Amino acid sequence: MSIDLQIELKPNYVHLHCRGAFRSDVLLEVWESAFRVAIDEGRKAVLVDLRDLEGAPPTTVERYEQGVRFAEAQQRFGLGILIAVVGHEPLVDPEKFGETVGKNRGGFGAVFTDIEKAVDWIEEEARQ
Repeated sequence: MSIDLQIELKPNYVHLHCRGAFRSDVLLEVWESAFRVAIDEGRKAVLVDLRDLEGAPPTTVERYEQGVRFAEAQQRFGLGILIAVVGHEPLVDPEKFGETVGKNRGGFGAVFTDIEKAVDWIEEEARQ
């Protein structure tokens, strides 16, 4: 995997900080890693932090594929684990196309460009 993952445990979630070169195919592995870390650490939520990834943003087709794969991984690992994704535009789509695709396929998560909003959302959802 060309994306370096650093794990920081928070009381209600795992902060999975990603660094390196963005590649859509590698990001698919990040979703599975996020669910595995949550299970291993006994958390029901993960904040996937993409703010330190570099490279060209995903295409519309890649965003679609990300949404589909995210929902599939979440269903495989358990719907009780939720994911908040935070990153900068244009890597993160302000229209949230991938999030919409994932939700339409049964996934539960949210995409943010503001770290404070992402943390607030995941804290609130993790308490429920």
